[in-house]
Amino acid sequence: ILTVELSLPFEQPTCNGPSNGSLTTISPVHTLDGHTDKVLSVDFSPDGDLVASGSVDNTLRLWRVVQGSLLRTMRGHPFPVLSTKFSPNGAILATGSTDGTIRIWRVSDGKLLRELHGHAGHIKSLDISNDGRYLVSCADDFTVRLWLMNSYRLIQTIDEGMLDITSVTFSPDSKAIAWSEID
Repeated sequence: ILTVELSLPFEQPTCNGPSNGSLTTISPVHTLDGHTDKVLSVDFSPDGDLVASGSVDNTLRLWRVVQGSLLRTMRGHPFPVLSTKFSPNGAILATGSTDGTIRIWRVSDGKLLRELHGHAGHIKSLDISNDGRYLVSCADDFTVRLWLMNSYRLIQTIDEGMLDITSVTFSPDSKAIAWSEID
């Protein structure tokens, strides 16, 4: 058996930092303390002024980025908040929980506007289309669901014998959905 080692036509990238052995560390601008248990999801508002965080303490919190301060705590989830997503205009925030419920919040005052039922498992990921017309969700029930944002009506369930779905997202033009499965 003859084997030949071929050299790569380019230098292999290194993931270990600079070759001089020094590491660059970055200090946080703010540490946002307030949740009483693990934080499982975060999302920036489109204008970058707010950060939403969802936690095992069953709360959703809104934080002012520049000040690093808590704006409000939103209660309404009886179970951990696994996913958070701002609408493209920043006026609405969608959250998903381990109870299989998606909750829609008004950002300006923290009011719970709607609860969307349909999933039979933990909501793992949410996304809102860039045109603001649709919300997509995936859950432990092995489905992807598409909702209309103006009526919060379920319009399609994708259930094709998929394995554990871990995340879902819209394309930038809002015309396609991609999701990842555990396999």
